[in-house]
Amino acid sequence: SLLCLGLTLSGSAVSKYMGKNSNGIPVYSIDLDSPPETRFSAVSADFKDGVNVVLNNYLSQIPWFLLPVVTEVAGALWWLQPEYYQELVGMGSSLGVDPKSLMVAQYAYEFSAFCTSVIAHDASGQIIHSRNLDFAFAAPMRNITYEAVFTRND
Repeated sequence: SLLCLGLTLSGSAVSKYMGKNSNGIPVYSIDLDSPPETRFSAVSADFKDGVNVVLNNYLSQIPWFLLPVVTEVAGALWWLQPEYYQELVGMGSSLGVDPKSLMVAQYAYEFSAFCTSVIAHDASGQIIHSRNLDFAFAAPMRNITYEAVFTRND
């Protein structure tokens, strides 16, 4: 998804490319013990161009005269989800964009996509999350879709 991207500010990878799954989708390991602004370093580096295409598509849907206001309001809401906003700070650094713009694009996506998620677990207790991706800009979104394996405490 658009907001699963970031930059490592320290230069050490806290996300790691793990190859492709059986469907040819890139798989990344994301270390949730790492600082929020560094969690998606490898992902952001690998998907920078595609994310900027999608970001520009979503932001272009907002009338030019409203975009500055909406962007500032979104930035003022960082306190609702401070950890999430810190992830956006890292992403913005990697992508060369204001993290507030990333937040605006995320909300534009959420209010327009209406994706359906299914969360289940198998017999061994492994959690499985499936999400249908019914969003605008399908072709560019395909280029930034990946599977994430989240880890905590190794």
